[in-house]
Amino acid sequence: MQSNRTNRVRRYRARYLLASGQRGRLVIVTSCGCNAAEIAARLLGDDLLRLSVRPAA
Repeated sequence: MQSNRTNRVRRYRARYLLASGQRGRLVIVTSCGCNAAEIAARLLGDDLLRLSVRPAA
């Protein structure tokens, strides 16, 4: 049975802080906020100190 719901793709804004002191923002497009956090963590690697992911307005 197929669902009438489709996976909605949303934009998420990720703010990060690296061990080197560099700060920045990323915009990630995915269907789930937890996926956005995982994508950002993988992109930024082991230097990541702090990460905040929220839906983009």
